[in-house]
Amino acid sequence: MRLSAWLSAAFVLVVSTSASAQQIDPEFTKAREARIEALGTGDQAAFERYTADAFIATGPTGRVEDKAQRVARANKPVGQNGAAREDETITPYDDDTVVLTWRQSNPRGGGMRFLEIWVTERGTWKVAAVQLTLIPDPK
Repeated sequence: MRLSAWLSAAFVLVVSTSASAQQIDPEFTKAREARIEALGTGDQAAFERYTADAFIATGPTGRVEDKAQRVARANKPVGQNGAAREDETITPYDDDTVVLTWRQSNPRGGGMRFLEIWVTERGTWKVAAVQLTLIPDPK
């Protein structure tokens, strides 16, 4: 199965179960899928298209990146890393902001917790902020 088809199927399942009580803008869903696929394939132009101008990311070590820095790292395909999104929630606010959280476990223990904030910018859904937090191995 192609990566994009797999991601689309997984995303539809997550959206339908996580946000059943709230309406998710279909354009948001398309934008998020396109950004995920761009990261998987290393399509820097598509990744940039769905990243807000004032984007900021804070990594698990506290390193902060702006849009240019993050887009520069998006040129290497990451493929399908097999890490499922667990405990994902998608919460729309008003008509122009969506907040997502999820966790990815590491098979060796621990994992990462993710927070994304999406906004509409010039009529297109774009991610404005990302926060990654390390979940320590409990051992």
